[in-house]
Amino acid sequence: MIGNKLILVTPPDDIPSDGLRILLVGIQQDRTNLISSALTQLPSIPNTVLYMWHADNDINWLLDKKRKSHLIIFDVDNLPGEIVGYLAAQINSYYFGHIRELGIINNNSILDVGQCYELLENTITTYEKSVR
Repeated sequence: MIGNKLILVTPPDDIPSDGLRILLVGIQQDRTNLISSALTQLPSIPNTVLYMWHADNDINWLLDKKRKSHLIIFDVDNLPGEIVGYLAAQINSYYFGHIRELGIINNNSILDVGQCYELLENTITTYEKSVR
């Protein structure tokens, strides 16, 4: 293990270290700041890998990291509809923005830093229980 660190990984890289893996897809700067703020408010975090993908990156990298991630957070307003639909169908996905037609499939919208904090806290708790 690498000692309670956050590691940011972007295409085409990966990291073999164990830890909580969060995939951030198409996240705009203001929403990145919101996630960062929620992370800094947490009393502690396990070793965490933050994968960051944008629409101009390799789609195969995204698909691989989606499979490896415990949590997916994506930005509806910054992605093509096909990717939004694909990510919305994932059980571990949450999003910024509004999904009109797909809201019935996934209503896990993140509206503020409090919701983001709660989501991260719950994900960390679930992850830590699974590695005990």
